Amino acid sequence: MNTYTSSAASGGQALSRRLLLVMAIASGAAVANLYYVQPLLAEIGQTFHASTHALGILSMLTQVGYACGLLFFVPLGDRFEQRRLIVILLILVSILLAAMATSVSMLWLWIFAFLVGLTTVVPQIIIPLAANMADETNRGKVVGVVMSGLLIGVLLARAFAGLLGSELGWRSVFEIAAIFMIALALLLYFMLPVSPPKSKLGYSDFGVEKAQSSPFSNLSTKVEMSTP
Repeated sequence: MNTYTSSAASGGQALSRRLLLVMAIASGAAVANLYYVQPLLAEIGQTFHASTHALGILSMLTQVGYACGLLFFVPLGDRFEQRRLIVILLILVSILLAAMATSVSMLWLWIFAFLVGLTTVVPQIIIPLAANMADETNRGKVVGVVMSGLLIGVLLARAFAGLLGSELGWRSVFEIAAIFMIALALLLYFMLPVSPPKSKLGYSDFGVEKAQSSPFSNLSTKVEMSTP
């Protein structure tokens, strides 16, 4: 089996072509959750008799949730075991996608859309994991493959949601996406290696460490020393 890493570089776990392909597909499928709602806005509006303004908020909330997820969840990749974190996030997003499919009002759809965005940060954990598993000679290629999967997911998400929604209804898009996320969670649980956390720092510790390494902290120390 062709691999992109040596056993020394990956702690005894080889990054095979098959695993790299699965990681690329997972990245694309996960990021697609952010864009399914956009071609379905007209049908959702008809279901809930929603205004254009309300539908615009719905589309925005997935992106706002995604930004919050990047801020709060992605840093956890260095503090917690990455395979477990990826699987937990995929299970959470599958539950939230199923909740979107069964929403009974725009308010609940807003809430679940925000939470779907919040938990759709798996690609930003998979990419550095793949890079760490690869050796130096193949690292650029590995990251390129995973990024290609992510970009393909962005490009195909709207087409998939639009075609499926027009045939089966907008709720079916989120139902199928939820099932796919569960399948990916199971697949990655058995295929990904266990990756020990690289840091035990919390958010507060990280802030203290940053403050101590800041050039302003050195400046204040010099000022104190020069003060008579």
